[in-house]
Amino acid sequence: MEEPEQISDDTLLDFLLERCDEAQAARVAAALGRDAVLAARLERLRQTLAPLDTWTTPPPPASMVDDILDAIAAQSATSAIGDQRAAPALPPDAERGRGGRPILSLRELVALAACITIFVGIIVPSISSSRFKSRQQACAGNLASLFRGTSSYTQAYAGLMPSVARQPGQPWLKTAGKPARTNRSNMYLVLRGGYVKSPKLFVCQARKSAQEMSPEDVDRNTDFPERRNCSYDLQRIAGPVPMRLTILARRAVPLISDANPLFEDGRFNSDLDPKTTNSTSHAGYGQNVLHADGRVHWRTSPVLDAARDNMWLAGSNTDYDGTEVPASATDVFIVP
Repeated sequence: MEEPEQISDDTLLDFLLERCDEAQAARVAAALGRDAVLAARLERLRQTLAPLDTWTTPPPPASMVDDILDAIAAQSATSAIGDQRAAPALPPDAERGRGGRPILSLRELVALAACITIFVGIIVPSISSSRFKSRQQACAGNLASLFRGTSSYTQAYAGLMPSVARQPGQPWLKTAGKPARTNRSNMYLVLRGGYVKSPKLFVCQARKSAQEMSPEDVDRNTDFPERRNCSYDLQRIAGPVPMRLTILARRAVPLISDANPLFEDGRFNSDLDPKTTNSTSHAGYGQNVLHADGRVHWRTSPVLDAARDNMWLAGSNTDYDGTEVPASATDVFIVP
């Protein structure tokens, strides 16, 4: 049996803060998919850094720069007056050191204000950007693990993609009077069959409403009990003949992605522009997309480059009741 790769906490921290190079990040993501203990260590580090997510940066006063420049000008004018002492930097009743001198001089206050300006304007945004990228990278690692699990499933089932039995015309959206079966129930077969070991891999850490289902509940269900238990949607694989992974891989079909925002509330939202609306998982900036050949891409648009196909829609359809299927053999249609 292959020994788990040893990954240090420093390396995990670099992975969280996206300070790894591409090769090292891929190595850590692969190790996380194999080693539950390593994944637990990563989660503890993530929880340690979690307070940064709740830290909202107050905007600096609009007059801060002008105040600093005025203070510098006043200091320069004061220093030009012979031996006359500079005016106190603090009001008369402020705390003073020995000899009655203010604890902080005007020069020191100006330097402190400049440091605060730099911190607010540069360092804090860079921390937020690092956190965003680390979640994006962790999400990509989840999708890579799901691909490995799906590949193992197809090897056990003669290359066939996971697909549950459905009644004719059974919707994948909840519809009055019709029992629905979500499209995600196909992927649940991979979890229930043990090809993916942890339900945590179905949860994107960037999605605030996400919550992994209990491992003890996996065998008790045939689908994810709640939408928040699965942050990802997948290609609507439909038709009389079950699809094989090898066929999809030849065309590198997008297979799984961050959640389709058009069906966020369990219905089609016609108020959103399908050409410009990205998944809400990453604040609308884009979505990670797993292709059937195993590659994970970060896309800032739902419109695929080659065929201009919109992966949120079945063809150009804009009216849905939950029974729709891809418009053609090459149509990408990612749904919950």
